Amino acid sequence: MKKIRVAKIIVLNQANQALILQIGEWLERPDKSHQPDLPGGEVEEGEDAQQAASRELKEETGLDIKPAEFVQIFNDISEGKDLNVERFVFAVRALNPSITLSFEHEDYKWVDLDELGTIKMREPYPHVFDLLVRNKLHGLV
Repeated sequence: MKKIRVAKIIVLNQANQALILQIGEWLERPDKSHQPDLPGGEVEEGEDAQQAASRELKEETGLDIKPAEFVQIFNDISEGKDLNVERFVFAVRALNPSITLSFEHEDYKWVDLDELGTIKMREPYPHVFDLLVRNKLHGLV
């Protein structure tokens, strides 16, 4: 059985809004094309989850934020028939963020925290948004 580790990050701006990316055309995974997403991706060999989140954040948005600034807010393992996925989700506050999208994403928007529940995203991200807002974790970063 294949095992992968994925690190995602919720970026909050000074107005307490979260950065939501929109995936571009993804030929290998058309089900994910044009869908909302968080910055992040697969943890590579030799990286820990925070390092992966930092690398992916820079690649996908141009934001260069050090892993030490990240607060881990979620971790789980989902076991499938052929694939086990361990997910890490971090949060970070970015002051005056300027976004430069990579080829992977076609758009982005800043969403008020109380509107995160209206974003149609795959699990476990709606649950993570709920944790962030309900537990006021945005005050920690």
